[in-house]
Amino acid sequence: MKSWFLYPATIASGVTLLVSLVAAVLNDEDRLAWLGAALASLPLPVFVLLLLRLRMPRTGENLPLLLLLSLTGLLVAAWQSFVEQNAGWTPTAVAAVGSMLLLAYVFWFSRFQRVPNARLAVGNKLPEFEVATLDGRVVRSTGFLGRPAIFVFYRGGWCPVCDGQVQEIVARQQELQNLDVSLSLISPQMAQQSRILADLSGAASAFLVDSDNAAARALDIVDEDGVPPGRVRDYGRDTVLPTVIVTNQNGTILFADQTDNYRVRPEPDIYISILKRTGAVAT
Repeated sequence: MKSWFLYPATIASGVTLLVSLVAAVLNDEDRLAWLGAALASLPLPVFVLLLLRLRMPRTGENLPLLLLLSLTGLLVAAWQSFVEQNAGWTPTAVAAVGSMLLLAYVFWFSRFQRVPNARLAVGNKLPEFEVATLDGRVVRSTGFLGRPAIFVFYRGGWCPVCDGQVQEIVARQQELQNLDVSLSLISPQMAQQSRILADLSGAASAFLVDSDNAAARALDIVDEDGVPPGRVRDYGRDTVLPTVIVTNQNGTILFADQTDNYRVRPEPDIYISILKRTGAVAT
């Protein structure tokens, strides 16, 4: 159900926003109520467009400012309709739709209802898995032993937050090389799709392909039917739950972020500082 939610919800919010603005222009008596409905519908489409445009690596978890704006608009519409009685019930109904779609996005769609995977607990050895380079060469997780390593499992180029996360950590690649830390950016998307990101970042060697989510299944971080319907043809139905794993040179897990919100990702400073604090890298 979630894979079908975002685009229809964004379009529906955009439609209620447009209808509210047109109604506010055409009606003098209930203009304020319709402006309230417009305010209630505004946050979701604007936020989604900004997310797609700016490719932010993370946002706040609950988006309180957007919720405040939307619920304020709903309150204004309801006040005008039922207290001041300057408008009928229609503006309030439209405002309620806008607010409910935003609430569903923030508290339902954005969350995976993810149960933390005990296999990735700090102190455990990283489970073994296989991935492939962009030219098809098989790489085993045991091949990363001997150096501290950062593994970023991301959903694919279709996910703007994943794209932002990848760009953010790639920008720290020189620092990681100076610390002798291996960086792996792993996605189930096809090699040619990862190559687009690799060419833009100039870090082709860090990008790895997890065909059929084999590594994700070995780590128990698969997100079944997680790809939006419009992207299934290019990316398949299943993807990976965004996960960052940091290990020392012995393959012991020092940090594992198993986010339950697709918009919340750890800042690189957090796990780089853990590498330094635990003595995994020289400072």
